[in-house]
Amino acid sequence: MEHAVFTYGTLQIPEIMLAVTGQTFRSQSAILPDFARYSIRDKVYPAIVQAAGMSVSGILYSGIDHQIMGLLDVFEDILYERRDVEVFTENIIRSAMTYVIADRYRQCLSPELWDIEQFKVQHLENYLISCRRFRTHCEQRLNR
Repeated sequence: MEHAVFTYGTLQIPEIMLAVTGQTFRSQSAILPDFARYSIRDKVYPAIVQAAGMSVSGILYSGIDHQIMGLLDVFEDILYERRDVEVFTENIIRSAMTYVIADRYRQCLSPELWDIEQFKVQHLENYLISCRRFRTHCEQRLNR
């Protein structure tokens, strides 16, 4: 079974998705209504929370299999919960999965909105290195 995943933070950058998964996927721009994206204190990546009347732009990746979903679950760690959502793509509503900050970690959110362009300038290079290490570590664990 293949899944669609809405990404709104670092994973919406194709180079990061490739570094984490080792694969490329079909992708398109999408909007998630009634959510807002905030920075997380002391982190370079964001989280989303429900927020009536707001919306979050991102990338919808399609053709993601069960194994890659498991890898993304590990990458997103305990801060997030995977949820089913509906996103808008080119005036079409699509079902997708996304990662929302878990209620028990909401206090970690900053009041500042997350800025992808600022992330690219300040953190992308080092973040790509850590993402490649993550995938290498996961591959080594699977090959034991």
